[in-house]
Amino acid sequence: MVRLLVQKYPNIVGVQMDNSSRETFGGAWADVLTPQEMDCIQSQLNVGKRNLGLWVTLYRDDLRYDLSAHLSKVDVVTFWTSGKDIERLEEGFEKCEQAICTARKMLGCSIWDYIDQKPLPVSLMQKDCNLGLEWLRSGRIDGMLFLAGVICDLNLETVEWTMNWIWKVGDARI
Repeated sequence: MVRLLVQKYPNIVGVQMDNSSRETFGGAWADVLTPQEMDCIQSQLNVGKRNLGLWVTLYRDDLRYDLSAHLSKVDVVTFWTSGKDIERLEEGFEKCEQAICTARKMLGCSIWDYIDQKPLPVSLMQKDCNLGLEWLRSGRIDGMLFLAGVICDLNLETVEWTMNWIWKVGDARI
């Protein structure tokens, strides 16, 4: 299905594997797929003259496991923290960098606190965004992703702050 969509929509650049819960479909992507199966997926990501990237989601808790065999098979790792974990973002991201082989790194910024199931405090979003911008400028990450489109119309303070921050820095040369 993705291969058909790629032929129709040239702005599709990759396939994202997310492990939103270790209970989903029997576990996280690294629990469900072997490195050899990831090779098989990787081999199917050539569509015409385009080579799509294989992206995976990595959470701080995933760093408890040795994922080196799996991470060596991916093109992009998106690293996500949520809620109070953002207070230890630097420590978590250092572990992420150590775990990643050659994949590009993206910082995921959640507007919602998925741990405590409530809006993320603005102070934590500020830390996430400002560190991300600093890491972009220094070349430590390749990009930033923002999650919570389904709550962007709920008039939350963190949503407003994030939109204003993106407007302010969005055109900055990196």
